[in-house]
Amino acid sequence: MKRNHIQYVFLLFNVYIGIVFYFFVRFYQNSGTTIFLRRPPSVEAYLPIAALMSLKYWVISGIFDPIHPAALAILLAAIISAVVLRRGFCSYICPVGTVSEIAHKLGNKILVNIKLPRFLDIPLRALKYLVLGFFAFAVIGMSSQTLFAFSNSPFNKLADVKLLMFFTNPSVVTITVLVSLFLLSLTIKNFWCRYLCPYGAVLGLLSKIGVVKVVRDTEKCIDCHKCEESCPSYIKITKKEKVTSAECTMCSECINACQETKALRFRTNVTKTLINPRTYGLLLVGGFLAVILIAQLTGHWQTNISPAEYQQRIPEAASPIYSHPQ
Repeated sequence: MKRNHIQYVFLLFNVYIGIVFYFFVRFYQNSGTTIFLRRPPSVEAYLPIAALMSLKYWVISGIFDPIHPAALAILLAAIISAVVLRRGFCSYICPVGTVSEIAHKLGNKILVNIKLPRFLDIPLRALKYLVLGFFAFAVIGMSSQTLFAFSNSPFNKLADVKLLMFFTNPSVVTITVLVSLFLLSLTIKNFWCRYLCPYGAVLGLLSKIGVVKVVRDTEKCIDCHKCEESCPSYIKITKKEKVTSAECTMCSECINACQETKALRFRTNVTKTLINPRTYGLLLVGGFLAVILIAQLTGHWQTNISPAEYQQRIPEAASPIYSHPQ
């Protein structure tokens, strides 16, 4: 299966869980008079900050978050994939990355695509690490009591519902930001992923120790620079024997562009085993789903919030008691 096929499958799945979750929330908002669909735990993938807090609480207390366990399971799956297979999550699984790529292709057809100069690109790339640092610093400073209190707060219990309302009842600011990000993605390749995504930042840092890397055979390379022209991250591949950049998403575009001489390959660090892009994609998706399956089999997937509690809380989600705790 090609990379774009995997991307579209995950994108369609995300659209599906969004629709299902919408009807789940609507059922409780309308006192049970509309169609009921079971809450999809996968919607918690969109709660990365809650997952980060849950990760720390799990490490210091041994307790796996019962409120949003799927959020933590998905974060762990992404982290493990980054340590083993580098940042492939971004280019194969993440729906935001897929939408960003689609926007870029659309932008190529209707607009002039812009590559920012190096003096702008480098400081802008640092933004995602600053965002990550802000959240990491805040979470690291929290005590176990604070984390427990937040986990059980009204806001956290309805964090996924509040996020849905953020998109179904958007403010002028929300619409402006979303439209701006889309327009920027049309003209600047992978704008969100390259400059602002904290999730990508943490996976990029972890990928530095990844087991699999893109390697260049200097004897076969003819310095045609096709790899660099195709690289969405603008990495100077022909100057390296191994691509270790945190910006590399293992998308295999460089390898596909190098079919003439086959100078570029995925290779493991220890065994020096060569892996073709399709095998890499299967390993990435298989490993990611395996972690999710383990979470399900061990009872760390479904929330412990009962239907009765949802019935009580969802109709009052707009109440001030569900605002973010100070």
